[in-house]
Order: sequence, then structure tokens, then C-alpha cells
Amino acid sequence: MTASYEDLPVFPEAPGTMVNASGGAYSSIYAAGRDLTILLGKALGFQGLQPELQQVETCYAPIAATEWAEVVKTWHASRLVIITGPPRVGKRTTALRLLSQHDSNTKLADFSPAGVRELRKDWEKPDVGMLPALPGTYLLDLGETPVEDLPEDFGEDLRSFVDDKARAKIRLVVTMTDDARRQCASSLHQPVARVTRPSPTDVVKAHLQLLDHETRADWMDREPLDTLLTADSLPRDAVSLAQAIAHAPEPENDKDKDKVLANVADEFRRWSGYLTAKFNGQNRKADDVALFIAAAVVDGAPPDVVWKTAMTLLGASRLQPTVEQLLLEDDLETRLRAITGHANEAALDRISLDVTRRGISAAVLPHLWRQRPQLVPALLAWIQTITGSDGVAKEHLPAIGERLAVLAETHPGAELVPTFLKWAEKDMENRRLAAVLLTRLAGDGPIGTEIRRTTRDAAYNYHKRTTTTTSTHEAAVVAEMCAGRFAVDYPNETLVRLKWLLDGPASEDVHAPARRALRNLCTSTEQGLALLRTALAWRKEAPNASARAMLNLLDPEDGETSLALLELAEHKPEVLDAVRAGWEILFEANVVRRETAKLIRRWLTAVPSGALPPEPTKTVLAEVLRASVNDNEVAKAFLSESTDDLHRQLVTEIMAKSWQ
Repeated sequence: MTASYEDLPVFPEAPGTMVNASGGAYSSIYAAGRDLTILLGKALGFQGLQPELQQVETCYAPIAATEWAEVVKTWHASRLVIITGPPRVGKRTTALRLLSQHDSNTKLADFSPAGVRELRKDWEKPDVGMLPALPGTYLLDLGETPVEDLPEDFGEDLRSFVDDKARAKIRLVVTMTDDARRQCASSLHQPVARVTRPSPTDVVKAHLQLLDHETRADWMDREPLDTLLTADSLPRDAVSLAQAIAHAPEPENDKDKDKVLANVADEFRRWSGYLTAKFNGQNRKADDVALFIAAAVVDGAPPDVVWKTAMTLLGASRLQPTVEQLLLEDDLETRLRAITGHANEAALDRISLDVTRRGISAAVLPHLWRQRPQLVPALLAWIQTITGSDGVAKEHLPAIGERLAVLAETHPGAELVPTFLKWAEKDMENRRLAAVLLTRLAGDGPIGTEIRRTTRDAAYNYHKRTTTTTSTHEAAVVAEMCAGRFAVDYPNETLVRLKWLLDGPASEDVHAPARRALRNLCTSTEQGLALLRTALAWRKEAPNASARAMLNLLDPEDGETSLALLELAEHKPEVLDAVRAGWEILFEANVVRRETAKLIRRWLTAVPSGALPPEPTKTVLAEVLRASVNDNEVAKAFLSESTDDLHRQLVTEIMAKSWQ
């Protein structure tokens, strides 16, 4: 997690943050391990904030004394601190400054920054019932959560949460926009601390200090940097300028300094000046312009991939030039050096425009979208081609995805999300790209809210369908998201989507990645048990999903979850009861009738091989046999033509148990 003035990264990313969780008012935690928490019901996970709290001590812009006094006053008076303000003005950073205890007037005898944790907004709608019950201090950064998403009684619920005597050892710091605060005002009955936009100059100085370049603060007083920021500039703009100043090379003399400052200004403007000149130069060649665009999109690719990608943009015929054309062209390395600005002695094993102009590769597509709208259809078709199953750049999806994600963020009105989903309809390989893109964008901003709503609706609509005769590509993309990083960031929302996806009509395009997502979630015995109980909870609302999840969890050939669960069942009756309930669900669901019979055969094979423990397995199978007496297809699974003595003996013992 990165500290920020709202959504712009300010501090280096904290490595290896650990996620944990605690049950809320009507939720139960069954497991926590690695960096993922599986839970039944509703509960928010949380993560440590130590790297941010440590760094905010040396990097924050001073806020108005009256505003800070109000923050501190609320901190001392209440276990609920609400910090509000306009969008993206530094509410989160103010909260971090408070929680870091950097200022002596914020000290409390019973508080230590070491125990501060941030709640992850892993919910479909803001819900106070999902807040933790464990003692501690929590940051709930509502960021730019749309005001229409906040329940009318959200403020009242927050107040009731901290007033509950059972939560007397919980402190909660909440940030929200002014609009969100007004939504809650009638029910909140709580004073709030409001902050306004800090001085952009102060923000630049603070971040130059963090980046060990505070001596360059006077650069802001020189042309052309002195006109880049105004009193209305957002803090994230000031951070961008500080980063550009800090990463600039050290000028050799005053004349060189003018050139360095000009480049800093152009970097701050996302290289608009440089790119305008690049695409409007007098002696430009289409091949070289295409190479430049390709180098930006597949940033970090080898020279031959950059060349093939560029020629694909110009047309398939350019991939097979004549000998005469090749003889008249400059060497590829020479052309790439001219395009990227690499020195002659620099290695060109990997091509990146950013080596000489920081951040330019992410600025190329937004520039083209703005300045050459007539090229947009061709560029989209080109990106789809190079990332397809036979695409020349399919191995460079991460870089391409990053460029497209930046484009989607800078051009929210370009309707790129529907475009990404449409790619998945035409090429199965593009589903992975679409899933990566949507996961990358599913954050707190407006586009993140749209993506989470769109993918949730796609999963729910799939659950409502009764046939797969129409396209399933959107549901398949959502399933791929659940099988990837999305499950780490949003485990609650992942389970909601898996419930709807697995409850819909049978389709390997959808259910194969959904099953993979379930396996990814079961990385420990506790997580397997938690998911078993979660699947049991789906029984009424999504019976097909409940049954399909049970098949996955109880299959000894699909990982070690079934072994772990049955070993646990040997000494925990409640686990054995949960496994029994799982088999009951399998008998109820006609959609898994054949798979249930196959699962019985696999269990019978797994006992002699040692893949399942004998006693609890025989106990459960005896009950299964009794329940299947009137189901010929399932009952036949116990009848085997095997001549193996151990197998026959096992079936005999199971039959004897079933008669007891």
C-alpha cells in the first residue's frame, strides 16, 4: 500500500504487507494465512501501515494551524475521528500524520502507532457491519467512494460502532469527501475535522526532502517551472513536479541547467512538447514513428519484438520486406538508438524510452488519443492483434497492460473498459489481458468503481442465465480475474463473483478458471475449511455453486484440500459434520449427478492409496451409500469390477457401516 495525496503514489511501495482479518457484527473468520484471508460472511481484511507511518514523519505538507488543531481536538475527544475535505486534497496524508504520532500534541497514553492497521474496502457497498471486532486502531480511507454508494444510516452506524461497550478498545479514523460527509451528516451526530488543499509549494518541498533533493527547492523559482503550479493545483500535481525535479540529472553549468529545467517541465506536462515535435517533425518516417510507438507500448521488449510490433502497426506486408528495402534501410540498432536516445555504448538488449526520458512510455498513448483521434480504431485493433494467441508481443502483456491501464485512467470517457471486454469475445488469449487490465484498474477511483460494478453485474447476470448458447466472454474474464491478483486485493468480492459464476450454466470457459480460483484460495487446511463453510452458506441462494464448489473441495485428485479436511475431521466432529453436509448438497444438485458418482469412485480409490484417511472416509461413504439407495447412478459407483482385494474389502466395510 502506498501513502498518497488520495490516489497518487507518494512513498515507495511497502514490501510484503501482511493481510489479516477479524469478524464484524455479523461475520465469522475461519482462516488467515499468507497474504490472503478467506472468510465466511462479511468482514473486512486489514494490513499494516508501518512503512507509510514512518515515512510520513519526514514527508507531509503543513496544513493550516486551525485545521490541524481541529484534527487533534477530535482525536483527543473521541475514538471516532472523521477527516473530510474536497476530493484529492490530502485527507489520507493528514490521517497518516495523525496516526504516526509525529506531533507531540497528538500523544495518547494508551496508543502506539505500531498497532495501526488499514481496513481494505473489500465490500460491494460500504457496510459498518463488516468492521473488525478486535481491539486496535484502524484507518478506513473511503477515498473517493461515490456518495450514492453510502447508505443513509452509514454515519449513525459509525457512531454506534464506536459507542458499543464491546468495542471500547477500538479507535477508528475515517477519511471521506465533503459530499460523503453531507450524506452522513443527519445521522452522524459527530464533529468532523475538515482539511483544505495544502500549498503546492509546501508539497513540493516536503517530497524533495523525502527524495533527498531538498537543495533543489529553488528550481521552482526559475523558468519554466515557476508557472507550472498554481494555488488551485492538486497535491498530486505537486508530487509529480517534485519527482521530476528529483530524478533530473545534475546540471553541469547554468546553460545546461536551462536545458535540464526545460526537460523537467516537459516531463511534468507528460512530455507533451517532446511528443508534439516527435510526431510533427519535418523529416520523420512512418517506420521510425511506428518504432517509437511500439517501443512505448511493449516497453522493455527485445529489439526484434519492437521491430515486429512496429511493422504490424504499419501492415502485415511490412513484416516481409524485400531484399532491396532491407539494403536501403539503416541498421535496426542505429534506428533504435536515434529513437530512444541511448548512447552508442549502451546495451540494447531491451528497449525502453524511459531510460532517457522518465515516464515517456506511459505518455505516448494518451498523447495519441488526444491529438490523433482518427488513429484510435487502428491503434486498438493493432494492440488486439499483437496480444492475441499468435501475436508478436503476447509475452509482453504486463507492459502492454500497464500502458493501457494508464490510458484508461487518463481518458475515463474513452469507454476503454467495454473495449477490453470485447477483445475477450474475439480471442480467448485476450481474456487474460482483459483480466489483468481490469484488475489493475479496480481501485478506488471512478473507473475502479465502474469496473467492480461491471464485473459483479457480469457474474450475477451469468448466474441468471439458463443456457450458454450466447457468448460467455464477460463471465470468463471475471473468472480469470478471480483466479488472479483480484482475489488477493478483494477476497470478499472474489467469493461473491465465484458464487454467481459457479451457479450459472456449465461452461468450461467460465468454470475452469473459477475452479482454479477455488484451488488458489485453498493454500492451507484452515483456508480449505473456511471455503467449505462458505460453500455451505451458498446452499439456498446459489445451490449449483455450492455443489460445484463441494466437488472441487472434496476431490482428492484436485489438490490436498480433501485430505486435510478429513484428517481434521478425525478429531473435530464439527468438521466431519461440515463434510457430511457437503455430500448432502451434492445429492441435492442434479447438475453434478455424474460428477458425484465419479467422486465416490475417486474416494474409494484414494483410501487404499493413502490419499485419504480410512476411518472418516469410510464413515462418510457409509452415509453416502445409505443416501444413494434410491439413486441408481450414484449407487452404482460403489459397484466395481475391480479384482483388487483391498478395494473389495473397503466396499464391504462401508456396506457394513451403512447398515449400523
